Amino acid sequence: MLSKIIGISTVLILFMIPASADAHTTRANVHVSAPPIVVSWTWVAGHFVYRTFWVRGHWSHPAHGKSYRAHRHGPPPVHAHAPPPKHHHKPRHYRKHR
Repeated sequence: MLSKIIGISTVLILFMIPASADAHTTRANVHVSAPPIVVSWTWVAGHFVYRTFWVRGHWSHPAHGKSYRAHRHGPPPVHAHAPPPKHHHKPRHYRKHR
């Protein structure tokens, strides 16, 4: 009796394998785009470091660093990212050692 139950359950599992393999195909043409990640400025209140050194309050941003703009003026304004300046000097010419 036990072998009959095991045999029937094995056959049922073998019939379910092809159906479960087709359950997660990528034929649906569904395009998922990630939402933009917005990282904003965070206010860090003034605090003591090592009980002797006072760090005044400042705005902090993971990519732009710190801004000591006053809290009452709000976070720093958004600036357009300008490309870094190009070097206008002549390239160096190196001579081989003799």
